Amino acid sequence: MKIAKKVLKILLFLILLAVLAFGIKFTVFGYHADETARDALKNTDKVSVSEIPHGLLFDGPSAETALVFYPGAAVDYDAYAPLMQKLASGGIDCFLMQMPLNTAFLGSGFYHRVHDSYSYDRWLISGHSLGGVAACSY
Repeated sequence: MKIAKKVLKILLFLILLAVLAFGIKFTVFGYHADETARDALKNTDKVSVSEIPHGLLFDGPSAETALVFYPGAAVDYDAYAPLMQKLASGGIDCFLMQMPLNTAFLGSGFYHRVHDSYSYDRWLISGHSLGGVAACSY
């Protein structure tokens, strides 16, 4: 019985250590937004950028088509702002989702939250890398 408790404590410690290492890797050593991306977070004459729960809305001239975008693992979600600006100015409103711990599988249900909160004629879902894999689950 004492051996089982000791093994369980060691196992829990190793799991905690792995989770900590995973969190540090994706937050400290991840891919961060550069100045071009930060500039794309600003409103333009065609696109309004606003915060929504778990992300950003790039609201362009269209009211018909929307894209929900899941970022790749270890990539700051705002690094995709230039792409979202370009798509929104071209007629596709974009919802750029901020994933917990920069991992799309932890926020895979965000699509439904956005879809249920806004009304568009056509919905698209996409992502980059691991975000693309999570988007494919729909």
